[in-house]
Amino acid sequence: MPRFVCTASVVVLVLLVLASTTPSAAQDPQAKIKTASGFLLGPPNPSVTQAAIVKATVELLDVAASLTRESNYGQEIKYHIDVAKDLLLKTSLFNEKARQYLSFAHRMMSGGRKYERPKGLDEFVTPEELHRRFP
Repeated sequence: MPRFVCTASVVVLVLLVLASTTPSAAQDPQAKIKTASGFLLGPPNPSVTQAAIVKATVELLDVAASLTRESNYGQEIKYHIDVAKDLLLKTSLFNEKARQYLSFAHRMMSGGRKYERPKGLDEFVTPEELHRRFP
């Protein structure tokens, strides 16, 4: 259960990063989001490995970086996302330093607002409830 909550929190953070950006030229980001989210929010599948989950998370981060609006901080935001991706691939999905880099990128995108866990994640939810609460 803690693994699901942590994974859901990372997914929500990535989706928040995506929501706070305006699209630039990207190659079908919605399809990439649906594919990557399928691993993280789909029904339990014993054939899904940790490597597949990390790859899906990195794919979502690639989409977030590609959708980053052009601004004074655009390159810095992409740099922080790239560092976080590298840390996730080399260490683990729960790397504290990667979370800090993603949090900083989110703050730069959202005008300084600190990331806060959605109140709906304070209690255990099933993937179906998660989709209903956060479409």
